[in-house]
Amino acid sequence: MSFRLILRAVALYERESRAFLYIVRHDPFAIIGFLLIGASGALWFRVYLRLERVGEKAPRSTSLPLAYHVWLSQTYLRLARAGRWSPWPAYLMWWCAASGAAILMLSPAYS
Repeated sequence: MSFRLILRAVALYERESRAFLYIVRHDPFAIIGFLLIGASGALWFRVYLRLERVGEKAPRSTSLPLAYHVWLSQTYLRLARAGRWSPWPAYLMWWCAASGAAILMLSPAYS
């Protein structure tokens, strides 16, 4: 019985991998753009956790997501200078988000 389940899983994976490879072949810029945006999210979480461990609290009046990201970067960079942290996660977070969004916007033109 478990052998049949393994065969079904392999068949499902084969179909999924074909679809993924089709997307990669026909629109690689979309994959690159999504990966960069995902990297930006991972870096954002790293910066957020470091600020949380230090005891920094986000302002409650921040209602716009962009304003929250700006606050997060500014606070991290201020504390990075004082605490001798590396400032690269704050800068790289914005670079990944901007370049990923730009690549996603330009990908239909090159497909």
